[in-house]
Amino acid sequence: MPRLLIALVLLSPALASAAMDPYVNKGPVILGVTQTEAWVSWYTVHHQGEASFANNCYNDALTGSANDTIPTLTLMLPNGSGATFEDATCSRFHKVHLVNLQPGTAYTFTLDMERASGGPKASGSFKTAPAVAGPLKFVVYGDNRNAELTSTSTRPLHEAVVGAIQAHDSDADFLLNTGDMALNLPVVSGDDRGYTEFFEIENPLLSTHPSTFAFSNHESIDPEFYDGLANAAGFAGAAHPHYFSFDWGRVHVAVLDAFEGAHSTFSGNEPKVTDAQATWLDSDLAAAQARGQKIFLMSHHGAFSHGTGDAHGGNADMQSKIVPLMTKYGVLSTFAGHDHYFEHGREACTDYLVVGAGGAPLYAPDFTAAGLVYAFAEPSFVVVTVDESGNAKGVAKDGQGNVIHAFDFVPAGCETPPDAGLPPGPDAATVVVGDDASIPASTDAAAILPADAGTQPGLDAQAPQPGADAATVAPGKDAGAGTVAPTACGCSSAGPSSGLLAFAFAAMALAARRRSR
Repeated sequence: MPRLLIALVLLSPALASAAMDPYVNKGPVILGVTQTEAWVSWYTVHHQGEASFANNCYNDALTGSANDTIPTLTLMLPNGSGATFEDATCSRFHKVHLVNLQPGTAYTFTLDMERASGGPKASGSFKTAPAVAGPLKFVVYGDNRNAELTSTSTRPLHEAVVGAIQAHDSDADFLLNTGDMALNLPVVSGDDRGYTEFFEIENPLLSTHPSTFAFSNHESIDPEFYDGLANAAGFAGAAHPHYFSFDWGRVHVAVLDAFEGAHSTFSGNEPKVTDAQATWLDSDLAAAQARGQKIFLMSHHGAFSHGTGDAHGGNADMQSKIVPLMTKYGVLSTFAGHDHYFEHGREACTDYLVVGAGGAPLYAPDFTAAGLVYAFAEPSFVVVTVDESGNAKGVAKDGQGNVIHAFDFVPAGCETPPDAGLPPGPDAATVVVGDDASIPASTDAAAILPADAGTQPGLDAQAPQPGADAATVAPGKDAGAGTVAPTACGCSSAGPSSGLLAFAFAAMALAARRRSR
């Protein structure tokens, strides 16, 4: 019988080969895009590449599976011709380095394998970074992983966020993902550790936008998929591939590794930022400041976060080692995840954003925390725009693409305090009330502005939204705003009591303004 089986396989090599067809089921992913180069990575369900007797790409008699074609990407050039880039390594993980590109130019490409057996060839498109600084737009989202073992699937939350980005902000220049792409635990999420689901949902975005991913605690459990598909710094052989930086026009983004601590098989690395990373960041930000760039930071675990229940809170090393550098070099904002909600706050004269509601089980923000400007426990993402003059603004959107919160970033160095339009004195630490507003229990409801007042705590000139008077609350959503205790920079001070005091001052100021009308 075994000899007969071998004979049948040898007589039908095409059939056997089809059974081992190395089609693409993760990617393509576009990474490390500059003015002149880019990386594209992808993953095939079977090995593909240069064959030898020692690897899985060898065409043996039992399976008849060749799989020894060299993985190839064909890039369409502006002149209409095509250039090919190859990855000869026998693997399921593939990557190619695209070079000699032109700044600010749109490119399309095709891979040599299908996205499904017998389907069309996998393909993608992207645009290189511009040579001249101009207006730009980028999207921040993250914590897309599915639920824990005992929870129901949270895949619909992830699908909602990706669908909203595609529907409303597909013109973004690039994407920032704050990490936790997948659960990354075989005992819970299967042998693929949840990455197949991630890439199924994300393909429309990742195959058409340059993306950057923060290294996270879940990715650190087993970094195979992160390092194989989402790590351009690693592809390029960087000495520290989990923290790095890049430029896009007038914007500089430093991506940090907040998990340099001890490793656990089931929970990944512990939160830690080494002195070596802080020293690197000091030099990196100094150079960006000297170039006059607008600076943002991203890490999976940020310095500040305020939640209840399962929430992790802020990262002590980020507070002690990174926050002083943020203030020193005028960082406009940090983007983090780890806690599964949206939170905007101000500490140390800089904005911080927790953007962790991209599909993971939601956590509950602490709406009364000092420093908090706005919080929202629903699927969400953030869109940042920088205009021709370098002014940076942000909006947070829900899973339907509705604007839930709009804001300006604190100016670098806090030279000019935000103007809330109130008389000299405390900044407007008021809460916008939408449907089911979460407010401190000790606060007098009469001191709360109605939903159409168009103000938010400590913020300057909230941008109006379509169909609303700058309330920054989508209909039917929980306003969830906290209070801000202002300082000269419009940043928070320690202790929630100062926030409630500012509440009273703001209410009195508002009442005086109304009486004068």
